[in-house]
Parts: sequence; structure tokens; C-alpha cells
Amino acid sequence: MDSPTATALCAVASFFVDPSEAGREFGRKCCDEVEFYLFRNIHKFSEEILLVCVLILSYDFIAGAFAKVWQCLGLAARGVVGLQLNWDFNSPSKSFEQQEVGRRIAWQVFVMDRLLAGGYDEYISCRADIMKIRLPCDENAFWENRPVVAERLHEKTPKCRGIGIHGMLTRLVDLFHRVLV
Repeated sequence: MDSPTATALCAVASFFVDPSEAGREFGRKCCDEVEFYLFRNIHKFSEEILLVCVLILSYDFIAGAFAKVWQCLGLAARGVVGLQLNWDFNSPSKSFEQQEVGRRIAWQVFVMDRLLAGGYDEYISCRADIMKIRLPCDENAFWENRPVVAERLHEKTPKCRGIGIHGMLTRLVDLFHRVLV
């Protein structure tokens, strides 16, 4: 794991590992370091940069820094589309696990977008109709690098086959957003 990704993970984990003031301060320092890295490297168009961006968006969301999340979420949504992470295609150069990481990044942006929109379609940056990928797969298959075929978000008769807790959460957040609309 590269240093910026590890630092971003430490920032997010700080909420859960050490919720004291010292833990929050550590998380803020990690976040500041990663944000500095991001803005120095924003010109690079890669999944690695997008992963770090999504992790810091998650940190800011949990921390309640919604202005930062609002400002950077559009960038992340455009990164998903620009890197074509919203399209399913098998790449012989990538393992199933690597492809699944890309899908999970895209769905995380989708979920955060719905949570921030608060039921207003005008605020959506990552529309459901452009998400041509399968939902996040079952966690055991992901960790074992065992290819499975998960359902898509808007299949006519969802049976929850091949999807894990992340896939179900994605479907619930989308449904919650549509109810609010």
C-alpha cells in the first residue's frame, strides 16, 4: 500500500480506533497531509489518486466537514466517469480484486452523492443511469479474489445474488434517495 493511501486509511480509522481528542488530532494531521498530497497531484488521472480522494471525502463526511465534501465530491464523481469506473469491462491486466476495488470506489462516490443530496435530484453529480457496473460483490469473494457475478443496481427482480453488505447498502441508499425525492 502506498503512503498516501495508508495515511488516508489512518485518518478514517482514527474515528473508530481512538475517539479521544488525541485520536481526533491524529486524524486531522493525517487528513491535512493527504489533502496536501492530493492538491499537489490532482493533475494525475489515476485510480490511486481517486482512492485517496474518496477516503478523505469519507473522513470529512464523518468529521462533519460538509463544505469540503461538497467541494471535492464533484471532482471525485468526474474522476469516476473520466476513468470509466462506471463501466463494466474485463481487463486482462487486472485481477478480479483490482477491478472490484474500482467498482467499490465508484459506488462509494455514488453513495456519498446520495447522502449529500438529501432527496434533491438537482444536487446529484453521479446519476444512477450512468452506473453501468455491477454492485459490490460479496466480501468473501472480494478478499479471496474469487470472481463472482453480482447484480446491477436496477435489475428488474433483485435477488441479492453475489452482492455483499456494501451492495445491499448501496441499493438501500439509492432507494432512500428515491423515496425522499
